[in-house]
Amino acid sequence: MGYLSPKVACLLGLVYLAASVGGSVWFVVLIAPYMSNDLYWPDFALTGAHSYLLDVYRLHLLTAETGSFDLFAESEAIAKDYNTPTTTREMQAAYARSVLYQQTSMRESIITLRNTPSSLAAQLYTQYCWVDLDKRWELAHTALRQKRCQTNHTTNAAVYIEPVLRNIDWDDFVDAYGSPFALYISDAVVATPGGDVWLASVQGAMLSVDAEVAYWTTKGAASFTLQWSNMFQVGAFETISIQNALGQQQQLTTSSIAFVNKGTSWTTMVANCGLFNDLYAAAILNASLVRAAPNFMGDNTIEPLANAYPYTPCSYIVHNLLGPFISIDVWYIMPPASVIALVTAMQKILVSALQDDPQVRDLYRQLSAITLDPVPTTWHGAELTYFGGSPMCVFGAGATFVQRQISFDDSCSTQVPSSVLLTVSAQVFASSASALIDAAAGSIPIVCGHCSTSLAPLCTTVLAATDRFAAALAPKTAALLPLATRAHDSVKALGVEMIQFVLSNGSTELVLHQPLLGGNWTYFGSAMLFEWVYAYREVVAFEGDAASFVLMSERLESMPAVPSASETPASTCRYLWYVAVATSGVIACVAAITAAFVIAGGCTVDGAKLLWFPRVAGPVWVGRPLLLVRAATALIVLSSPPIEFRSDGGIGRFVFAPRSVVTTVILTGEAAWLTYVISDLLLVLTPSVAPVAAPMSSGVVWLVSFLLELVAPVQPSV
Repeated sequence: MGYLSPKVACLLGLVYLAASVGGSVWFVVLIAPYMSNDLYWPDFALTGAHSYLLDVYRLHLLTAETGSFDLFAESEAIAKDYNTPTTTREMQAAYARSVLYQQTSMRESIITLRNTPSSLAAQLYTQYCWVDLDKRWELAHTALRQKRCQTNHTTNAAVYIEPVLRNIDWDDFVDAYGSPFALYISDAVVATPGGDVWLASVQGAMLSVDAEVAYWTTKGAASFTLQWSNMFQVGAFETISIQNALGQQQQLTTSSIAFVNKGTSWTTMVANCGLFNDLYAAAILNASLVRAAPNFMGDNTIEPLANAYPYTPCSYIVHNLLGPFISIDVWYIMPPASVIALVTAMQKILVSALQDDPQVRDLYRQLSAITLDPVPTTWHGAELTYFGGSPMCVFGAGATFVQRQISFDDSCSTQVPSSVLLTVSAQVFASSASALIDAAAGSIPIVCGHCSTSLAPLCTTVLAATDRFAAALAPKTAALLPLATRAHDSVKALGVEMIQFVLSNGSTELVLHQPLLGGNWTYFGSAMLFEWVYAYREVVAFEGDAASFVLMSERLESMPAVPSASETPASTCRYLWYVAVATSGVIACVAAITAAFVIAGGCTVDGAKLLWFPRVAGPVWVGRPLLLVRAATALIVLSSPPIEFRSDGGIGRFVFAPRSVVTTVILTGEAAWLTYVISDLLLVLTPSVAPVAAPMSSGVVWLVSFLLELVAPVQPSV
């Protein structure tokens, strides 16, 4: 600064000193959001960003999407208020079942069987068709079911006992079921030619997994599909792993659904009740389960053990129009890919419009959920007695009102009138989809005409607001017409419907049918499709000797859950924060004292020497170890993506917000403490070049890190 007057140079040195201290203090403010958790994720609040992140993954898992996705895409926004301290995330118990019933791979099934205790082998929820994979010994309870097995289920390895026996510990199985299995199954097998050879072949037949898959395949098997049952609530525990800037991983729970034995609420037992109960029934009847056995129990002999038929009027209807109890197959049906695609596409249009158009957002705020009591128009009749739409609930006396459909959680203890909860999201989808599929059927007079006179006016008011909102989306949703058509055709091909068991005039047995997307029911059917995709509803096929029904369930309530604070620990980050605060405080105090002496001396100090303040005050007054920690803290923040969580107007989303130039200058400047410490340690080795090399190395490191942060800031990968 030889070309400046001493006074001016001193003043400029004081300005540098103030700027350096100001940056040091501001650094503490900048890193505060990152130091709130050991993920170094800024503002990762439990009811805000944390809950939103888990919701995003939940939605991707529900729609069976795989691979990576753009966490910052506008379409990943969620219409939910994350600003309240009571915000919770949702879990659907039906999701755990969907995961289980999708696991039909023979390889995975073999591995699972080998890890299953042999004492549980007879409790696999399946209804057997044959003992062996060669189909020599039949096991169906009725001749008509045996025909169904031959027609529909030969490729399903779960309807054969042999795959189970080949992949469990035989000795443990004998300990658990040896006597009943011998008396009521294997004795009949051994009594026929080749039976003893076959029985010996399955004992301890543990091939490699690949060889076992090949064996199943040669016998014609292609999958291992269990049946839908409410004997127990399937448990599920899933996590995602978040890796921070240090490479440390933290698990966050996306699903935690407890396994629950339903006990007396097990109502699917009237359809079929598992091998363990079949063996129990055979013991009572002292008869064989093998159809070719001389002492075979006989068609329908087992049905009275369900204690349903012929004791109630509804049991007669189900028996005659669906098929005998304990011989009904129940299959879980996944939403078709076209339906999932339509729902997700509609949701992306919705959340994008809410973010882009304030007028659309204002219309959305006017919408509200509503519970209605719609009934298909063809189901009305003063002469009808209604027994509900669940083949599992056959013990009611009947009522004058239409009753509920099937439900996993229905214990069949009460007769409840049918109702439909239309959430805002379901309404928007139903209005938009109906407009594409059948605009007339989706008109408000038609839709609300299904409701009782007491609720029709409220229905009209609420759905009018929904229609106005859907009209605002129409220019974008119109492009989804081909997809909506494919989804409509897929649902019709599956035959998804609602039913009602009724008696007409007290004697004529009937099953009333309403296709999900047929006639004037398209609006309500579309709302149910939306909830099917997000596991608020299930579709279950009941396959009996007399008929088959593919039924849409009642709405299943979600389970609210609050993220656990223990999953986002805040220990290391606090130490880093305290070190940053302490070192900033020390530097500020030393700088203040230095400035005071300079000013008191009339500012006669060489201003150039004040530029060396950080290099002198840092190692001397703060210490090299703490400076290294401070530099490491800056590097951690620079290595953590600048993620901003926004929750405005009831819309939550992540935004990638690159740091400002000023922020980058400060963070990269603080990271340069690392070069200060290294230069200080090497001073004894390079005393002659240190005056030049030290500031040059610091400057180069700062410039490179500054430009790198500006040009290519760290981005998260999913």
